[in-house]
Amino acid sequence: MNFGWGMLAHIYPGGKLMLDQTSVGENRWIFTYFSMKLSVRALILKTVNVHTESTANDFQKLGPMSYQDAIRMMLATPLPDR
Repeated sequence: MNFGWGMLAHIYPGGKLMLDQTSVGENRWIFTYFSMKLSVRALILKTVNVHTESTANDFQKLGPMSYQDAIRMMLATPLPDR
């Protein structure tokens, strides 16, 4: 796949994307696992191999809130340890 006729970026064939999801009720779904393995050439100059994995668990349903309260809650959440 090319972006900007291949000058901005080119994603090489053979990459893999994997997504697992689970139902959280009321016809809503959320991801539990996401994996991406791609080889990308950026700005015609450099090829980068991208490999990322994310998992999610311990979901909590929250009541209605304003977007300002949601942003405050996200900013107050500590980052996970690496």
